Amino acid sequence: MKCFQMSGDEDLYKKSQANSMADESTKELMEVESEKNYIKNKLYAYADMSKQDIKRARTKLKNQEIRALENFCKAGELFEHAELFKQAGQCYFSGREYAKA
Repeated sequence: MKCFQMSGDEDLYKKSQANSMADESTKELMEVESEKNYIKNKLYAYADMSKQDIKRARTKLKNQEIRALENFCKAGELFEHAELFKQAGQCYFSGREYAKA
């Protein structure tokens, strides 16, 4: 991504930025789902946590999920500006913006 920025190629920079955002959002959502499963099945550190601590962990995961979904939509906007509508639609769909997808 940096090489596109240094070369002054704004289009490729935006595309690579959008790809990076989408990849990071995917990883973050996968992490959130894993943590939710750990909580549900009382695995690892969640086995010994109090209900209040589990509630805090769920709130933190929900906020993390919201940020990931927002980043998918931002990536969708970048793809849309680059006229890569298929990728934009995929990002909007992943970000649960079904009307835009």
